[in-house]
Parts: sequence; C-alpha cells; structure tokens
Amino acid sequence: MRLPSFLTGTGGGQPDNFTLGVDVSMWNAEVDWSRMASKGVKFGILKATDWGSESHAGFVDERAVQNYHGMRANGILTGAYCWLDPWFDGVMQADFYLDNFYNSTKQTYRLVLTLKMAT
Repeated sequence: MRLPSFLTGTGGGQPDNFTLGVDVSMWNAEVDWSRMASKGVKFGILKATDWGSESHAGFVDERAVQNYHGMRANGILTGAYCWLDPWFDGVMQADFYLDNFYNSTKQTYRLVLTLKMAT
C-alpha cells in the first residue's frame, strides 16, 4: 500500500489538528499494521463485504479478517463497511454484512454502509 509522503518522511510535514486513519480493502497490498501504528494511524475502516455484480451473491473481502486482526493487534480502532450495490436488495446485502462479518467481530465504530454508484 502506498503511504502518503508525510507518513514515509519523503516530503511534506504532518498536517495539524487531525486524526489519521485509513480505508483498506482487498485492492490494497498487505498492510503492515505495526508500521501504520508507529506512523500515527489511529483508526482503520476496512471493506468487509460486497455484493458481486456478476455473481449476484455476497462475499467477504479476502483481506477483511487479516486487516481486522492486524488493526486490533496494533491498537488501531476498527470499523468495517458493507459495499452496497443499488441493483440488489439493500436489506439482503445489509443482512449478509451483519451475518458474515459485523456480528462476529468487535468493532470500535458502528456499522458503515457504502453505496456504489449506479452506472
């Protein structure tokens, strides 16, 4: 995962008055959560579930469990989101998220829903 320059020390100073957090999913490389914590990351929001446009079925993001445990092991506050597809039943997708990730993990933050843009 490419880090912003203020995290790597390759340029730019750290902004003032903020809490640093990250949004991660299977599209990121494996995250070094120890390094993230040492660079000041305080919270992470991970993609937990999605609804496959082609498969028409729900799936758990392939890095969700790994990211969740990495955050928790390094004292990073956790949150997880469900990526909702407007072409499929929203209640069905939310239930999949709750049943397959949210209810089996201890999240710091309440559930988060993200809505895909219809194209």
